[in-house]
Amino acid sequence: MISLRPIIEKFLGKPILDQTAIGEFILEIQKSMLLADIPPKVVFEITNRLKSDISKDRFPSKQYIIRSLYNILKEVLGEPYQPDFRPRKIMLVGLYGSGKTTTAAKLWKYFSTRGIPTRVVSFDDERPAGKEQLKQLVRDYSEVYNPKPNEMWIIDTPGKSGEEQRYIDKLKSIRERVSPDDVWLVIGADTGKYAEKLAESFKELGITGAIITKIDGSGKAGGAFIAIRNLKIPIVFVGHGEKIDNISPYNPDDLLTKMLGFINPSQLKEVLDDLDESLEFNFETYLKQLEQMRGRNIEDILSGFGINVNVEQSMKMQDMMRKFRAMIDSMTPEERRKPEIIKSSDSRIRRIAKGAGLNELEVRNMLNKFFEAKRAFNKIKNDKGIINLLKRIKT
Repeated sequence: MISLRPIIEKFLGKPILDQTAIGEFILEIQKSMLLADIPPKVVFEITNRLKSDISKDRFPSKQYIIRSLYNILKEVLGEPYQPDFRPRKIMLVGLYGSGKTTTAAKLWKYFSTRGIPTRVVSFDDERPAGKEQLKQLVRDYSEVYNPKPNEMWIIDTPGKSGEEQRYIDKLKSIRERVSPDDVWLVIGADTGKYAEKLAESFKELGITGAIITKIDGSGKAGGAFIAIRNLKIPIVFVGHGEKIDNISPYNPDDLLTKMLGFINPSQLKEVLDDLDESLEFNFETYLKQLEQMRGRNIEDILSGFGINVNVEQSMKMQDMMRKFRAMIDSMTPEERRKPEIIKSSDSRIRRIAKGAGLNELEVRNMLNKFFEAKRAFNKIKNDKGIINLLKRIKT
């Protein structure tokens, strides 16, 4: 299964967020998705939408970009499947070796353990061993297809080999005989981006849903899911192991959690909530920005935002940043979090100036500049662009 977490962590660790950093992030996302066998068309649709979202914000923060990627992927992966427990007939189709017969047994277990009378029948005369397998796994296996109104029926069929039309004709004949309420395509996760082409080869049968199997053992699972979703076929169940109860209704949050490299949805939610938390304007925030900029050329940083400065201006800014860093380094943790307690305390200003190697007037002037900026921040705190700029400083 694709994991974008290393790319995201690398991006969040960037000291400065400029167009180069954003471009590198998008390029790495594209490469990772293509290697995971996600169809190129879908990959570029996702990243083009991400670029469009980023361009809508004057100062896109790292949080904003990650949240946008999350929302786009969630939309692409579709809605969760809510199982329908009404008695009905479900016909399973798929390639030979896709796990179709095992899936029939898993569906029997899933529905029957939830109080739904469920029976399984096989029309697979190509592989006698398949019927024997079902007899061993399914207590309510039936040799004869004789549905009753209050029963759920799972109908196994021959596995399609390649694109031979005779299999499609045979499946059509079975469909006419059993009159299914649903025709579900069973497809292995290892099919990757070719899942789309495969699903199209079954379209004559009127596919109403898809089951993705073997997701625990394939790095191409993300590609298979997205390829199927690209055809607007709802994904209904997911097979994630060899045991008969290793099947669950499709939940895009579970898949998205794995794609982003987290243990479970609650861990992912916690990280996203942390990214969205509000920003407090204080010296801790500013110190973090200064530390991230340490060793960087101020001219290069500003040019990334389309701002050009001359050498003299750059040197003055570097000197001011050095003094601010020295001043903040001489503060206590409480003073960094609550700058207001410094302003009215001569003893604190004296101590900070001595520790920073500055005179008291320099410290007072820098404090005044800081509080001017804070007042401006409070006036425009509802300006989304400025808030995102400050969030970017925080990360």
